[in-house]
Amino acid sequence: FAQTVAFESGFASVDAARAVASPTLDQHVSATGWGARVTLQPAPVGALSLRFGGHIGGQDGVTREGFTFVSGSATRDRRAGGSNGQIGVFGSGDVALGSAATLNFGMGGDWLSQSEGQLTERVIATGAVLQDQRPADRTRFAATGRVGLSVRPSAAVTVRAAGYTQVRQPTLNELYRPFRVGLDGVAAN
Repeated sequence: FAQTVAFESGFASVDAARAVASPTLDQHVSATGWGARVTLQPAPVGALSLRFGGHIGGQDGVTREGFTFVSGSATRDRRAGGSNGQIGVFGSGDVALGSAATLNFGMGGDWLSQSEGQLTERVIATGAVLQDQRPADRTRFAATGRVGLSVRPSAAVTVRAAGYTQVRQPTLNELYRPFRVGLDGVAAN
């Protein structure tokens, strides 16, 4: 898959009398994402069926924002963004335990990367830099596993139980861009 995203949005605050709306944020975002996955499933061997595969993907994006408005005009600008990447491999399988139960299992590993991160804020009138963060590029490996059991006590009922671990790459927004949700301010991590 491949995708390109571009959007613009504006935010405003409303005074206590709910008579005047004032701009608070002018946001322009551009991002791209891509990825691919392949799965191989050899012919079953007796009660055992297996699947193997891998995936690769990435995204990069940047937000450009005008904020801290005075008399309807932004006095500061912000640029935040970076790139994420992921390469993973996995294997999984099922074993029929008679006609009424199936054991399933899997394991995988992902190499995760975060690069080109930045958060820069400036005063528009003077160009003075208020903040210039450029986190070091990082990579890490994360292993995952899964085990589960399905039991069918009757033709109409199947009971399943599973335990697993999972990994999720943080979004670029979570990594680099401060934002607000209602009255709560969230600092990029």
